[in-house]
Amino acid sequence: MNAAKRANWIKGRKKLFANALCFLSRMARRMEAARAVRVHRGTISRWCGAFRRNGASGIEKGKRGRRVGDQLILTEVEARRVQGWIANKCPDQMQLPFALWTAQTARELIHKKFGKSLGLSTMQLCRNL
Repeated sequence: MNAAKRANWIKGRKKLFANALCFLSRMARRMEAARAVRVHRGTISRWCGAFRRNGASGIEKGKRGRRVGDQLILTEVEARRVQGWIANKCPDQMQLPFALWTAQTARELIHKKFGKSLGLSTMQLCRNL
């Protein structure tokens, strides 16, 4: 979503939330507020909780999903060491029974040196870096 669309989306969401708060401040139930602004009752509950925890900034939509760099198997230092080994040595110099570097060979090197297992598809993606 580009910046202008996101700004409009947030503005619209804040307007809906303000309308829902207006209904709720008049002692309306959440279900009635949800019907009035045409959102699910659970959405009203989430908005109220986010508003209670973080104020008006709590209703702005955050990025979804896993953050870049979360849950990495190798640390940055380990990854650089592996890159150095692959760039400067042959697999047989690393006591691996292979002649050329492949995704499978790199995977076995990582397992041998660090005791960590990476998926073969992950290794194939790393090859392009």
